[in-house]
Amino acid sequence: MAKKQQRSRSNSSLWTLVIVAAVAVSLAFGVFLVNRPSPAGKTAASEHANMPDHVPPEPQWMKNALQPVRQAYIYAAWNPEPLQYIPCYCGCGNIHGSNAACYFKRDEEGNVLAYDEHAYG
Repeated sequence: MAKKQQRSRSNSSLWTLVIVAAVAVSLAFGVFLVNRPSPAGKTAASEHANMPDHVPPEPQWMKNALQPVRQAYIYAAWNPEPLQYIPCYCGCGNIHGSNAACYFKRDEEGNVLAYDEHAYG
């Protein structure tokens, strides 16, 4: 009976070690994935850190905006196409057809005419 108990403790110790090792490897791999540079050596945020040239100068209220708000407007200026598939959430009462319309007033061709405060918060 003592051999069976000893073997059982040995097996449970082995499984504990295997589980701890698997968790450690998973965490290390996750840290690697999060911290690795993009293929071009730039992150998406650093690639478009400023408004594109075709956007008018920022209004005063935008100059005082929090960093996440500014980043959202910059993203919307550079990437209006994917925002067309996201419903509006700015609180306009469904005036906008999509999230792309919450950031800028555009003409029929999609050119930015002015900033829209709806997404400002």
